Amino acid sequence: MKKYIVRMLCSSLPWEPAEFSFVYVYADSEQEARKAVTDPMCYSVEANEVEE
Repeated sequence: MKKYIVRMLCSSLPWEPAEFSFVYVYADSEQEARKAVTDPMCYSVEANEVEE
């Protein structure tokens, strides 16, 4: 597995401005990393592999 940092766009209420959040996850691919961080108030924007 590889380590990814996933950038997410989150908004707790529809009328509030959205903000970015970052999460580290371990996955086999960028697509899996983006799917691993599903949240009802956030959606993943991009995932990048992190060198350790």
